[in-house]
Amino acid sequence: MRIAERHARHYMALKYFEEVVSLSQRSRYRQFEASAIGNLGLCEYRLGHMEAAIKYDSMQLELERRNGDRRGEANALRNIGLAYAGMNETQKAIDYYERSLQIALEIGDLAGQGTTYGNLGGAYRSLGDTQKALDYYVKRLEIAEQVGDVRRQTVGYGGIGNIYFDARNLDKALYYYDKAFAVAKQVGDRNAQATWAWNIGLIHELAGNIQKAIEYISITVDFEQELNHVNAEHDQEYLKRIQSKLLKGDQA
Repeated sequence: MRIAERHARHYMALKYFEEVVSLSQRSRYRQFEASAIGNLGLCEYRLGHMEAAIKYDSMQLELERRNGDRRGEANALRNIGLAYAGMNETQKAIDYYERSLQIALEIGDLAGQGTTYGNLGGAYRSLGDTQKALDYYVKRLEIAEQVGDVRRQTVGYGGIGNIYFDARNLDKALYYYDKAFAVAKQVGDRNAQATWAWNIGLIHELAGNIQKAIEYISITVDFEQELNHVNAEHDQEYLKRIQSKLLKGDQA
């Protein structure tokens, strides 16, 4: 999907949730107000408007606390953390993630715990603390396996793969990327398949396995071209450069 099309959809959603908030404030159904405001924050986040996202998420947080909805409170705290992460204020993001996680642990919300462990893994990865990042990604994967959430397992495997890739432990990275790709294929998640296929292709290229690199990177490029993705043209050129290596006889 092109950036302009994606933004147009988010702006339409923004207008819709603004109307939902207005209607809920004028009616007896105030219970919808907090979730609608949270959705406004999510729209602003996806549009890259982090300060506006924090404003709406903070409003949601106040309402959830007033309503006594602890799950909603945890979600709002996590979303504020995401917005701070989007502003590269990683320590602030971690603070909000930890507050969200504490509530999820107290109320036994396994899905919330798993999501927040993944958020913390990403935050510590960005800080270069690979051991903490790995610990959190492993916890995320364990919860996904515990509750049988196959879709989230692919994110867990991929996150662990990313840590090993950062550490240039390419064998272990490939092992986890392969598992992430296999699970994504099992559940028919083509977006995830494209993500992990690209990473698998990069590792094969680094190892000199050019034919394998072409095979996997082609999966990503084909998917991006179907969607008219913003990266499609750039990644197609990258694929052509790898294909030229094969023509020159660089296959290991």
